Amino acid sequence: MTTMTIPHQAAAAAGWALAAGAVRSLPAVATPRVLLVLCGRVWITECIADGAGRVAVDHWLDAGQTLALPAGSRWIVESALAARVLLLLPPPVRLPVAASAFELRPWRAWRVRIARLAGPAAPRAA
Repeated sequence: MTTMTIPHQAAAAAGWALAAGAVRSLPAVATPRVLLVLCGRVWITECIADGAGRVAVDHWLDAGQTLALPAGSRWIVESALAARVLLLLPPPVRLPVAASAFELRPWRAWRVRIARLAGPAAPRAA
């Protein structure tokens, strides 16, 4: 798992690439998460345990889309096309502090890392 520090959030993220048709399980954890699709398309299914058995809730996510994953939920992620995804964890609770130029350096590094994971940007119209 890759941890990135953002001065005002200190969030953590885990990223991975999925080949077409690849499947990955996301176990239940005590904190909510957000799944971000950087490129490709994924099919994500929530596994819900209730008194009558298992119920599946399906979602299709394309590049740039996100899905909030509640705390305690289990998920199965399958890529319809080759995909790159990030699993974002919430920032820990901390007291606000004034941002200095020194504190902003990790933020700039984080932006560069996300841009690299997302791949080349589309050309902008003049």
